[in-house]
Amino acid sequence: MAISIHTLRPEWRKSYEACHVEIPRKDDAVYVDCSVKLISQKLTIRYLAFDSPEEVINLQHHPEAYTAYIVCSGHFKFWNGNTCRHLQGGDFAFIPPGTTYGYQPLAPNSELLRFKTLEDQTDLLQAMRQFHSNCFSSHPGQREVASVDAKVTCVPGSCRLPDLTCFSETENTIPIIVEPYFLRLPVSPRWIFGGVMTRPCVKATHCEGKFSISAMETSDAHRVQPFLNRWLSFTRVDHCFCVVEGTFKIKFRGHVEWTLIRGGQAITVPARQGFTVDVGSGFLRLVTITNGTGIDELICKAGYQCASLTLPETVSCWDGWDEVRFISACSEVGALLG
Repeated sequence: MAISIHTLRPEWRKSYEACHVEIPRKDDAVYVDCSVKLISQKLTIRYLAFDSPEEVINLQHHPEAYTAYIVCSGHFKFWNGNTCRHLQGGDFAFIPPGTTYGYQPLAPNSELLRFKTLEDQTDLLQAMRQFHSNCFSSHPGQREVASVDAKVTCVPGSCRLPDLTCFSETENTIPIIVEPYFLRLPVSPRWIFGGVMTRPCVKATHCEGKFSISAMETSDAHRVQPFLNRWLSFTRVDHCFCVVEGTFKIKFRGHVEWTLIRGGQAITVPARQGFTVDVGSGFLRLVTITNGTGIDELICKAGYQCASLTLPETVSCWDGWDEVRFISACSEVGALLG
């Protein structure tokens, strides 16, 4: 049978083998990992939508949490440590702990996806409380624990912030050291294998192995070779697939029916869960989030760096299937084939 869909706004759901959810809308959070035994290593996904430009700047500071943003649409002025950039659809920002950052929407219908680890005491205790009560019991304006985060708003000119500057050429690649950075995903380095193109946003090595994020795309013209007629599972890593555009088909070992994940929905896949996937639309774009080295790194290791900014019309010879290379990559990332 297919996985039932759940709407999390923002209740902590009970544990599932796999969790199929709607991406929560403005100021609601979905806790990606639905296993209570891993509650200290959770990640939240939050969707932020702004109907109109805002005069205020939202400044934040997380002493212990890693944070990342992907611009889904619109335009933002974004401050990240000592740098300020103009971000638009497809741009990415990574914020390590202890970095002051902020953003200001500049256009109507501007949207962000935010990813944040639950390292802060406030987030962790709130998540545990929500899991046990299965409801959001706090009243507006009240908190049961003191926040260690700093969140302030200011208007331009009332506080000293870095000046807006243009993207540099070095901001098209992930830096070697752990530091705040921006990426322009449409022109960032990309790898392709078996008709799947992936653009790494942040690797697990940049955040103490806590998570990695990649933007992926494929189409029904490209046969998704890694999954054809076989099962794939990861021994140590959980996955979350967030669909941005198109329809993502996934089937779990032991299930007969496919589960369809459409734009604005996500599905979590726990470690050791066997699964296979396919494309259910003409074109598919999704964001993958893992709590370690996962499917994005598998594609990078098995595949080849791609010069084209877009998917080729057909799978060319340099993206041809190499079973030996694929099996070797699976071994490196802890993936099992069945």
